[in-house]
Amino acid sequence: MVLQFGRFLCVLWLVDLLYCVPMITGVRTALPQESVSPARLIREAIQLALQNDAEQATQRYYQALESPLNDSLANALFTDIKDLLIPSEIASYKSASDKSQWLRRFWLRHDPTPATLANERLVEHYLRLQVARTRYRSPQPRGYDDRGVIYVRYGPPDDRFISSMGEFTRDNESWVYHRLGDVSFDFIEYGGLFYLVDDISKAIVPNENKLFSLVQLFEERSNLNLAYQVTAANLRMVLQSIRSGQAAPAMRVGDIIRQDYIARIDRVKQSLPAHASTYRPREKPLKFVISLASFGPEFENLERIKSKEKGVLREKNTSRLELYYAILLKELIANKLFDGSRPPYVFWDFAVYNKVHDLLLQKEDSLKLDLAAVLSQKDYVSQLTFFLQPDTYRIALDIRSPQTNQRGMMQMLVAVPEFPKDRLSMSDIELASIVRPAAPEDREKGFIKNGLYVRPYPYRVIVRQQPIFVYFEIYGLFLDESGTARYRVTYEVEQKGPSGVLALLSALNPFGGKKSSLSLSYEYTTDDRYVPQYTSLDFSGLEPGEHRLVVRVEDLVAGVGVEKKIKFKLVQ
Repeated sequence: MVLQFGRFLCVLWLVDLLYCVPMITGVRTALPQESVSPARLIREAIQLALQNDAEQATQRYYQALESPLNDSLANALFTDIKDLLIPSEIASYKSASDKSQWLRRFWLRHDPTPATLANERLVEHYLRLQVARTRYRSPQPRGYDDRGVIYVRYGPPDDRFISSMGEFTRDNESWVYHRLGDVSFDFIEYGGLFYLVDDISKAIVPNENKLFSLVQLFEERSNLNLAYQVTAANLRMVLQSIRSGQAAPAMRVGDIIRQDYIARIDRVKQSLPAHASTYRPREKPLKFVISLASFGPEFENLERIKSKEKGVLREKNTSRLELYYAILLKELIANKLFDGSRPPYVFWDFAVYNKVHDLLLQKEDSLKLDLAAVLSQKDYVSQLTFFLQPDTYRIALDIRSPQTNQRGMMQMLVAVPEFPKDRLSMSDIELASIVRPAAPEDREKGFIKNGLYVRPYPYRVIVRQQPIFVYFEIYGLFLDESGTARYRVTYEVEQKGPSGVLALLSALNPFGGKKSSLSLSYEYTTDDRYVPQYTSLDFSGLEPGEHRLVVRVEDLVAGVGVEKKIKFKLVQ
């Protein structure tokens, strides 16, 4: 586990044991911290990358960046990635005081599996570099010609044509990337090196049949993409008109090439990313769903000052982020998961990054599944809890089953808010399948907070007949002169109704039996300024469709209010 203290305080993971027994595999073993030079670590990392060992290559590369790099090594690593960078990134690198940190953040930003220790994009890049410097060798400092530049940026082309027209053209070739919008790149040989050009017709040397050579140049590429095909057809029409003695078409040859080919391809190139990965997980998809909710610090962990005003908090500038996820057990290939040769484990990795892509935490764990549960239960629900300073974070989760060759991944940006202690605020809304006072045996199940057992419901699709609990927390209630807080909680559910003619017909229908809204209101008193709140909502009387739940809290002492909203879909 890589753990950076300061901004990240701690992490808890709570596991529901109703039918799955977790096995803690522990923190990943870090590389031995022996005195190894960064240059040697980089050499080892590149060698491991060429062997396609992504995890070990990544660890050594990042370990090398833990120490300041000398100018020679920093320049070499910058040269390795320069063709991936846009001008602003080049300027940012050159002005960076810590080159090691800049390089590490660059690779963390482009990691396709940020929850794991392996950065497949880093490995893919060095594999591409090896091809570029071997197959498209050049005496230039980067070690390859313009074909190598495109290869390093986008990988192998989906289609390629190498010209064989001989004495009437320079050596040339064209690459097409269908996966990037049928964009093409043309290269012409000058002095033994191939250069990227915007007009392939520059490959033709002056000759008396130049138009014929031009038509042939595009026709032999006409099966690569539409731009070559349209250009070849229009040039053929000009050639046929001239040969038949008819008047030449209004559009000249140069205009055809500029409009049908150069302009068409330029439009695609303008939307191209600076570089693209071809990495795709080899595993079949494993479906899981997630939801998030932000809270103030855990009630049980709050330090309270003994004073006349009960509930005043010591200074704590952290919020609590809870991530709920459900693995859809019926999506697992059970006959492979329980084949008897290996224990039926599902592994998961998670990581937390700050907004400048520094890794704050990375951990792996595993769950041992039970056959009866997989066959009979709908899902496996679990929760990750983080204490973080208010800021924006990138959260990544990776769940995989080696036995069934299935994998699910997600990453998202999360804004963690601050919950001030001096004014009314409320947490996000958490949907739950169960909320009740916690019993002693519930400690083994997890999902305990503020003396309550709160089993999360991560979905945003709810069956109409299914009772759903709503849990949230209220902070900063004002106390009156007697030390009492009075507040009102209102729950409103509104359906996103039809529009236009459908809305008119719905309004005129005298037999519409189902309600499209729900409103409940309760008043409470307490002697605490910080309270958990929950209730059960019955949606059985509502129409199926898209709905919005609004929870509104009004402080009746201070005369202020706050509200939170959540969308969900109601189904039969």
